Amino acid sequence: MRPALPAAALAALLLAPAAHAAEAGTRAAVERAELVRQIDRVLANPGSDAAKVALESSVGRAAAAEKSEAEAERAELLAGAEKDYGKLAALRAAKAERLREWEDNFSRACALASGAATVRRAVDEYERLLAAFPVYSDTGELLRKSGDKIRGIFYATIKKTYPYLAEGRTTADSRMLASLQFARSAAQQSEIGGGTMSRVAERELRRADKLKRLEEEVARQQENSAAGLALFRRRRWAEAGKNFEAVLAFDKANEEALYYKGLARSRAAAESEKR
Repeated sequence: MRPALPAAALAALLLAPAAHAAEAGTRAAVERAELVRQIDRVLANPGSDAAKVALESSVGRAAAAEKSEAEAERAELLAGAEKDYGKLAALRAAKAERLREWEDNFSRACALASGAATVRRAVDEYERLLAAFPVYSDTGELLRKSGDKIRGIFYATIKKTYPYLAEGRTTADSRMLASLQFARSAAQQSEIGGGTMSRVAERELRRADKLKRLEEEVARQQENSAAGLALFRRRRWAEAGKNFEAVLAFDKANEEALYYKGLARSRAAAESEKR
């Protein structure tokens, strides 16, 4: 008489989740159904050696089918991981290229900021660069350091050219830049009436306010990007997706936000189907 299979082994086989148990017709599903039938035979006739032999054989086939299904699932998961890895590698390459280009352009803006005659061009270039800033989840420090650097250069230029504008200040802000442009216009148009200079002042203040609002918006989207990735890692898919949508509304070329937005949406849908 063959020894009966331990109850724990039977339970493990019956309760272990098959990779595709929910799909009718798979080998694992068929073998599990056959295993249950053989168990019923043994229970109906405990003294039958033939039933016990058939049960043991069925257990072996079920275990082999489970192993085959598990290996297929593992191969599928590995293929998916390799595909995701490829996407991430492409994302990193595109990100590196964007950052390189942005930093090169920023260096040129800093060079323009170091001369009084080219400050206006520097402000225009800095404004353009802010509007195109790559707000990835880890570029917050780049944004802060870049802002500090160019404002420091603006300040040094202003202090050298119009020292009275720098009194009581340690760095240049958007209003200080507006004052510089007004002072330059006043020096160049000393014979123009007050009305014209009033319009110059109004124009420069509008430019200063626009620059300030843009700096605030970039900082806000930078926070959205970092928060979106943090929410994604905490599996809060819907919230993460909203953050990445906000980032994409500002930075349409942001591959990171596009990738994680799509991933968050698909995972949210998968979890919804399980409920």
